[in-house]
Amino acid sequence: MEEKKKWYKTRLGRGAIGIGLVFVIIVVIGGSSGTEEKPKQSATAEKKAEKVIKYEIVRRWEIPNGGEGKVIVVDPSYFNESDMQLLGDKLYKDTKNDRNAFIYIYDDLGAAKMRDETDLGKLSTEQSDEYFKHFIGSYTRNINSGYHQLEVYFDTINGDNTKTYKY
Repeated sequence: MEEKKKWYKTRLGRGAIGIGLVFVIIVVIGGSSGTEEKPKQSATAEKKAEKVIKYEIVRRWEIPNGGEGKVIVVDPSYFNESDMQLLGDKLYKDTKNDRNAFIYIYDDLGAAKMRDETDLGKLSTEQSDEYFKHFIGSYTRNINSGYHQLEVYFDTINGDNTKTYKY
């Protein structure tokens, strides 16, 4: 009595299984190679990601329980919402190891140099107006209280258009 071979033991069956395995291997290797293409960013998003806001430190002082205070100047062309957010991100990174940070932000070197005179009330009305026109923000970090934010004064410190970014 002749025994009937099972289909997978025949030459045709083995060939089909072999082709099927090769196909599965190609799909698995080709589909999960880790080279999944990420969606492309727009040119604006790429430019924003590359942009670094630079600032000049005019004055700095040590804060007794850790950290420092600074008076900084940024280029006036950065005085817009997106660049101020980038500046806040940069200051966040620059102060990550400080317990405290008090940073006063200006867009004019002359106004930044007047900061100490404002504390003493030595400015004329004209000078005071010029000072406040260029005092564009402050960045504060206090690790004890968790207070950590950037305030930007888009229409002077006494104006209504103030943005606060919390970290």
